[in-house]
Amino acid sequence: MISNIVENNRVKINILLITTQEDLLKEFHNWLPEKYRVESINNVPIFTIRLSKEGHQSIKVVFVRHPHNPTIYFALSDCKSGEFKEIFTNFINKYFPTISRIFLTNNELYRIFHKIKELGYNVLVEFSVGKKRLSKTQKESYIRYTNKPYAEVFDEMYQHDQWVQSIRYRADLILNDGSSEISFRGTISRDCYFSAKKNISSLIHKIIPEAIQLASVRNEHLKLSAESAQEPKPKPTVINFEENVFEDISKNQSYVDALAELPSCSVSEYHTNPYIHLSLVDYLDGSSYDIWVVSSDRMVIIPQFSASNASIRRVVNHIFERIHDGVVEKYEKIVANSQY
Repeated sequence: MISNIVENNRVKINILLITTQEDLLKEFHNWLPEKYRVESINNVPIFTIRLSKEGHQSIKVVFVRHPHNPTIYFALSDCKSGEFKEIFTNFINKYFPTISRIFLTNNELYRIFHKIKELGYNVLVEFSVGKKRLSKTQKESYIRYTNKPYAEVFDEMYQHDQWVQSIRYRADLILNDGSSEISFRGTISRDCYFSAKKNISSLIHKIIPEAIQLASVRNEHLKLSAESAQEPKPKPTVINFEENVFEDISKNQSYVDALAELPSCSVSEYHTNPYIHLSLVDYLDGSSYDIWVVSSDRMVIIPQFSASNASIRRVVNHIFERIHDGVVEKYEKIVANSQY
């Protein structure tokens, strides 16, 4: 369905992936953030709204529900990328946790580009935006104009212990004679914002499905954990790291400080040496968690009293950004030997 919308569109397209358990159009009609106005142009299953924000021109946004995962929507617009983020992205963020965002890790972004390469393209990164982990200057972004193969760019980010915010790339189709031609170019962001110009169907058919598949496995584990918050024994979320991230206990306080930088949350420390034990409360929706680190390569997050799927995704993404990329595993793998 999406390809029918954009197949013949040669202008730049903005796409944001969002997730909700609710009827999206009803949510927009039931409540509107201050300074916004929504006009429905047509109805489900594919619907369009005209979104206005005070002081800005209105934009049109088309919503398409994912055919195999009805909790995921594609939001598409051909407005300028700055307008899309200022008007639409800020609008959607105000519906948290009912409507929330989907996030990718550095490793998952790398795998997306590797998938494009396997399809016969040479992928060059024109520029990338990232931030250094455990930095005292988190507001500062590092922009690199590289025009290098994607693998080199990710290697450099790994060496500098940075997490990726966004990458602008160019995909050149490799021809039979060994030469290449530009097939499509666009942007991929950690928060599942995509844009493309020229041959937009490649974005729809090759890149976004890979992103959804990668994020869905992790999000399903997090959903089960969040839903167990009120059970007598909540299901832990387990993050395994490929490296011994917590081997140097002298850095424990830095990790706690990094966790406390999650916006709209509070952190209470119980222990920081030799192990980490703290509680975190997400003020956006009242979700709360106990967080334990008792081994050098694993973190355990236990929902307490109340937790939402949107909140636990937000917390885990913050950990991946500020501490290290990890893998969310099924809680069953640690229950038998759990100390928590």
